[in-house]
Amino acid sequence: ALAVVGLFILGCIGFLYIARPFFLPVVLALMLHFLLKPVVRFLVRFRLAEPFGAAIVLALLLFGIGHVMSRLSGPATEWAGKAPETLQQMTRKLERLIRPSVGVTPPRPHPPADPPPAASDKGTQVNIQTGLAESALSYTTGFLAGALETIVLLYFFLASGDLFIHKLSRVLPTSRDQEEAQAIIHEVQHNISRFLFTITFINIGVAMVVTGALYLVNMPNPLLWGALAGLLNFIPYFGPFTVVLILALVGLTTFDSLGEGLLPPLIYLGVHALESNFLTPMILGR
Repeated sequence: ALAVVGLFILGCIGFLYIARPFFLPVVLALMLHFLLKPVVRFLVRFRLAEPFGAAIVLALLLFGIGHVMSRLSGPATEWAGKAPETLQQMTRKLERLIRPSVGVTPPRPHPPADPPPAASDKGTQVNIQTGLAESALSYTTGFLAGALETIVLLYFFLASGDLFIHKLSRVLPTSRDQEEAQAIIHEVQHNISRFLFTITFINIGVAMVVTGALYLVNMPNPLLWGALAGLLNFIPYFGPFTVVLILALVGLTTFDSLGEGLLPPLIYLGVHALESNFLTPMILGR
């Protein structure tokens, strides 16, 4: 029986992995629906029909995302273009910092120069570059298709109101069971919406504080790193760890001294410690 259960779980994981192009847009649209549903209900109070309210909320959401991406695309592209040079600079700085403590090492002999690449090597490089371009194009196409599906599903989730809940409760036999099911679903939906709304506002606050603090220490592109900190703060454990590594990399390559280079990740660690240990538990506990 244990082996059968284990095989069933593995089969479910494999099925979800294969069917992720279908399930991922549905799950994302459902989570965004929980997040934006209170805004649509607020517009309904002003006698605005739910389809029109959903269209307004979705248009504002897309405009905000497009505006933020247009503001951050330039610094992100510039930093990505300098990434190899940045890694080399960080490696040289770490070698200068570690070498005095280890001792002077004799210089290594230079390896013999490589022969010029043959025609077959050039053909291999062209094939590799073509494969990478095709993979990037395929990934971009899949991403755009999934984003379009998510947007369409999100609009119908927001515009349908409570119609889906009413239809779902009709499978129950008695009217009392239907009313109880609707009340339970409404309560669960309300709690999830409040939770996601609260977490979103907390992460926006984290992004603003990190942006301001990095601006005060003369960190280049503070808005980019603040937005990245707020976005990755949705991911427990791995998100903050990734932000610390990125800020340490950028800080060590931007500033000359070790103390100034480690100041940006230390600032973020302080903000994250205050938010995760005090602010978020206090707000969500209430």
